[in-house]
Amino acid sequence: MASLSAVVKGISRMTHVASRSFMGTLLAMGVLGIALACACYFLLVQVHPGYGVLAGVLAFLECIVVGFILATRRAVTAALVSGFVNERLGRWALRLTFDHLLGAPAERAPGDGVIIYVPERVPVEQAEERLEQTGTELARTASGSSLGWVQRRLQDRLLDLVRGYTRGFFRAAGAEQGSVDLPRLRAELEEQIDWLLADRLKRGINRTTLFTVALLVVQIIGLAALALALLS
Repeated sequence: MASLSAVVKGISRMTHVASRSFMGTLLAMGVLGIALACACYFLLVQVHPGYGVLAGVLAFLECIVVGFILATRRAVTAALVSGFVNERLGRWALRLTFDHLLGAPAERAPGDGVIIYVPERVPVEQAEERLEQTGTELARTASGSSLGWVQRRLQDRLLDLVRGYTRGFFRAAGAEQGSVDLPRLRAELEEQIDWLLADRLKRGINRTTLFTVALLVVQIIGLAALALALLS
């Protein structure tokens, strides 16, 4: 199995995507901050110009702080989505997980890597337990590797996402059949895991963005209106 550094040769493209997403989101939040600052100013300038300026500055600063956090999350998500779609990192992480889950081929020397043997069809509870053991062993292996901090974080995130999806498929198979056919499930997931994860991440970050922006607008305008009512 190739190392993560060999698999993610397109890391520079992912970094570019992340940087572009970060700057775009931060710029958009800055524009929103200016608009909300103007709204707060025109609301409170009726009471006193100083109140209007103060409310406008606070509104803008809050948008920048929230925008920085949101931009960071969107940048990481954009990089991962690019990795799934363009680099097929989801398939790589799935193969790594199932290689350890299913154990080594007979010709592999004992002690060559982390080996956990699992029969082809196992009860869903046992499959989930082995999946958690695999996650622990892979995390321990990664922490002792020569990969850089960013690469280790990326590997951890990828493996966590893949484990979460795999666990869901384990439970679905268990509900239908009472057991899991691991090789068959692996073959099915390999062809769709990248698209499933990319779609899940995009939908999740879009919901988070819409909720955050809506809450921010309501909170800033609501506080400005309350201040106007109290000071009038």
